[in-house]
Amino acid sequence: MDLLPGYQIQETLHASARTVLYRARREEDGLAVVLKTFQPGVPLAEAFSRARHEYRLLHSLSGAGVI
Repeated sequence: MDLLPGYQIQETLHASARTVLYRARREEDGLAVVLKTFQPGVPLAEAFSRARHEYRLLHSLSGAGVI
């Protein structure tokens, strides 16, 4: 699956009406990653707003096991 250039999609972890989560590998260095994309049809402003909100929440986390 060539969904996102530079990443090799390995499997779909979860799909909802708004988003899809994929297990993938970054081709540059083989790093295992989880990618989240928005489903087609999700309004762009809503997608950016949700992504920004999630980034801020995740960025504020700290502790053992948090990368």
